[in-house]
Amino acid sequence: MIRHLADRLFEWFCDPECYADISGDLEELYFRNKSDRPVFAQWRYFAQVLILMRPSIAKPLNLFTRVPMSMYRNYFKISGRNMMRHKVFSLINIMGLAIGLAAFILITAYVRFERSYDRISDQADSIFRISTVSSANGVENKDAMAYYPLKAELDNQIPEIQLSTITKYLENTIVKVGDDLYRERTMISGDANFLQLFPYKVIQGAAGQMLNSPNSIVLTDSKAKTYFGEDDPVGQVISLKGELEGEFTITGVIEDVPENTHYRFDMIVSDESIKGLHDYNSWNYNNYYLFVQLDPSADPKNVLSKLQPIMKKNNKRSALTLVPLTRLHLYSDYTFEPGVTGNPQVVGLMELISILIISIALVNYINLTTTRAMTRSREVGIRKVVGARKKELITQFMLEAFIVNSLALVVALILVEMLIPFYNQLVGYDVLISVFELNGIWLSLLVIFLTGSILSGVYPSLVLSGFEPVKVLKGKLTTSRTGIVTRKTLVVFQFVISLLIVGGALVIYEQIRFISSMDLGMDPNAVVTLTAPGIENEEEYNYLHSMKNEFLNGTSVEHVGFTSNSPGGLRSDINSTRAKVNVEGIIEDLDGISYIQFVDGGFFDVMRTRLLAGRNIDLTIASDSSALIMNRAYMNRLGVSSPERLIGKSISLWGQTWEIAGIVEDFNRTSVKSAVEPTLYIASYAPSQMVVRLNSADITAGLDYMEEVWKKFYPEHPFAYQFVDSRYEALYDEDRRFARVSIIFSGLTIFIAMLGLYGLISFMTTLRTREVGIRKVLGASLAGIYQLFAKEFVVIIIIAAVICSPLIYYLFNNWLSGYASHIAFPFWVIPVSFIALLGLSMLIISTQLMKVMSIDPADTLKYE
Repeated sequence: MIRHLADRLFEWFCDPECYADISGDLEELYFRNKSDRPVFAQWRYFAQVLILMRPSIAKPLNLFTRVPMSMYRNYFKISGRNMMRHKVFSLINIMGLAIGLAAFILITAYVRFERSYDRISDQADSIFRISTVSSANGVENKDAMAYYPLKAELDNQIPEIQLSTITKYLENTIVKVGDDLYRERTMISGDANFLQLFPYKVIQGAAGQMLNSPNSIVLTDSKAKTYFGEDDPVGQVISLKGELEGEFTITGVIEDVPENTHYRFDMIVSDESIKGLHDYNSWNYNNYYLFVQLDPSADPKNVLSKLQPIMKKNNKRSALTLVPLTRLHLYSDYTFEPGVTGNPQVVGLMELISILIISIALVNYINLTTTRAMTRSREVGIRKVVGARKKELITQFMLEAFIVNSLALVVALILVEMLIPFYNQLVGYDVLISVFELNGIWLSLLVIFLTGSILSGVYPSLVLSGFEPVKVLKGKLTTSRTGIVTRKTLVVFQFVISLLIVGGALVIYEQIRFISSMDLGMDPNAVVTLTAPGIENEEEYNYLHSMKNEFLNGTSVEHVGFTSNSPGGLRSDINSTRAKVNVEGIIEDLDGISYIQFVDGGFFDVMRTRLLAGRNIDLTIASDSSALIMNRAYMNRLGVSSPERLIGKSISLWGQTWEIAGIVEDFNRTSVKSAVEPTLYIASYAPSQMVVRLNSADITAGLDYMEEVWKKFYPEHPFAYQFVDSRYEALYDEDRRFARVSIIFSGLTIFIAMLGLYGLISFMTTLRTREVGIRKVLGASLAGIYQLFAKEFVVIIIIAAVICSPLIYYLFNNWLSGYASHIAFPFWVIPVSFIALLGLSMLIISTQLMKVMSIDPADTLKYE
């Protein structure tokens, strides 16, 4: 028994050309040993077989059977001749696959870029941001920021933390370099650990010392070149004015922060420089971003449990949470994020589109190749008659598939290289530099290429090599029912994908059109915003308002107002407080987050908001210095339905009392993706931002006039403005890019599908040319013949629409739910997609059928 198993194993392993000689020797040794010790002889035989199982005598590990090189040359010749003989068919196959591969590469580059955020550190998976969470009235409030003194507590009490750093955005700082002025919005603070936790490449300076001293500052490479050109910036002194003021020495230069970083900046001031800020050592202001690196063996849940007692001791209103650094860009739902976050649904949909496009390209190849099998049936039959085995036929057809896929890959790479500049511009950042720098995409591409070559070659080769020679050569070959069903199933699959992508693109387009044109509750057109110079005393206040009054003297300026937060900012661009609020006769100790915006009455005039009740703030009235306006969202939060009920009520906050002068209709301060915050607009004489409404018929003259007045009053401050409507448009840049990308790739999907359909219809009409000729002779009309060809595809598209409709609804209704303001799911996209696809299909059928109909029946039937 043992000997028998060993012999079977050796026969399976050994090269047939060696097996007979070696097995004879083994047999001789076995019988020599058997005469002395029979059982031992069997085990020794088995051991000898194992020893002999070496690569030198193994069967060829060749999937396609062992054939001479001359045969492979023959296969290549036949493949080349077939491709040249059927140029249109070959071009359709290669271009379909190439476009599918190119689309896959481009989309995968985008997806990988979105998922690569914050990977600059080798320890990125061990880095977390500590953020605050609070609950009020059953509503959870999640804030990205933390308290400055928390860092010291963590360093002292939690040993699992290897490294920590705390940092803050310092916005709207004026930088003076020599005689040049710059207004910077991307300055941060950083302690000595910042460049250890985030190891950006140091170009000049010593990383461990650059942020140790007060009044030291580090620049990025591009910012250093902006300020100093090619001169050495280290040791140079620049002046800052704004939240930080004074002379700062440049101690180092680092590389530019990569695009795929959620916390972006152009310069870092040392943590020692910000000790004078009012929130520096306070447990009442969570205005800082706190990052920690845990020991790789530490359990984040265990660390989290140790954080809570620290907060209970110092601030009972908040709890802490750990958020993985690598999930901040795509998966954060926290307020006050430092930048625009990504959308995981968008990334998931793009990844799905890439898979669907490459799938549809492969299905095209399989369908067209198996359909064209009829024209190669006699070739296969003759080969079988002269001795070709099934393995050899499969080798030939697999080789053809490999050649087509190789050519398609080369064309795809050429297309990608040509399209990289346009694609980077389309998505808004450099997701690709060159096809030679695809990084991790190469592995995915290799897998796709090999999978595609095998899938697009195995099924056609099995079908073609399975023909019976006798039937083929007698002309009795018929298409099997299984083959017909398989091809129809593949066509249904193509149409399902096409309908899904086209329907989805229409939904995305409608939503983006909706948010771009929806009523914001105010009018941002012809409004500019600029940062006002800081005010520290009454004299400076009077000077600023003198400039405001001179602005108003211009015929092209309609209104001027002040606000602490310009409209069109990010979600984080607003003040907030968790302090308890009391409203006279309404509620006591209202808990939760209140959003605060400091304004004067001119702000509402500039933005053309609508009052529901009461009046605007008028700071020429002395009592209005303690007035505020509340929005509808805050009124709803109080549970009040009538705005008039709140007018004149006093409201207490931070130990101060204001009077409610009016209730304003909600307006979107930021993107409509976010709900309108419950906001109190508190009277202030001169917040940090100015908003100016210009005469829409003379905007250029208005800007020139404002610049002239500004330079007259504040020659040491740069005149830098933004259009408010442009700020709002910038909030939807990512959505618009997604809409454009989805529309372009849906067009490519349709093109690939129609390319395959063109090849399929073209081949079918060619095969049925004689049938069409006979029908014409017998009196069949064009409409009748057209109906014969078209009805099959109409049924297929209807089946695809039935399958696809629930998929479109499920996927894209979920996507719409990610917006606070969104359209109802537009069910009309399903029939519109169906009609569009049906129309294109019928057009292709018509063009191919007209070619066949134009042939004289005598030419098609003369050999019958």
